[in-house]
Amino acid sequence: MKHIFLLILAALLLSPAGSSQIIKPVKWTFSTRQADTEQVDLVFTATIASPWHMYGLNIPEGGPIPASIQFTDIKGFILIGKPTQSPKPEIVDDKIFNMKLELHDKQVVFTQRIKKSQRDSIFISGTLEYMTCSDMQCVMGDNDFEFKLKGLDR
Repeated sequence: MKHIFLLILAALLLSPAGSSQIIKPVKWTFSTRQADTEQVDLVFTATIASPWHMYGLNIPEGGPIPASIQFTDIKGFILIGKPTQSPKPEIVDDKIFNMKLELHDKQVVFTQRIKKSQRDSIFISGTLEYMTCSDMQCVMGDNDFEFKLKGLDR
């Protein structure tokens, strides 16, 4: 009887329901780089676990979810241009979506330049949205971010 109980307990603990976990193949870090007295680069660095890859910023309609930066509220700053990605993504001919797609492996850095439009400190927040895939599955991802920038010298 004791052996049957231990066998059932082990089966429950080792079952997929007992060991399910959220898959998060991307780790994010955030930093800033001063471009000049009024302009700042917001730097979003993604470290992508192998064997996963992340889609780039420029994905055609009808394809997978592109990486994007969504700001909660744009107050005290102005976006300068569109975000950039480095290194340049690998362009692959995807047979599932039947189109050419941008892919990043291992690490990618997205940079968004802003210009401060007020002298006071600025609080910037938002969410990164992205999609990662392996040979077996795809996972939608999102990650909140925050930056606090000092005010301009008077």
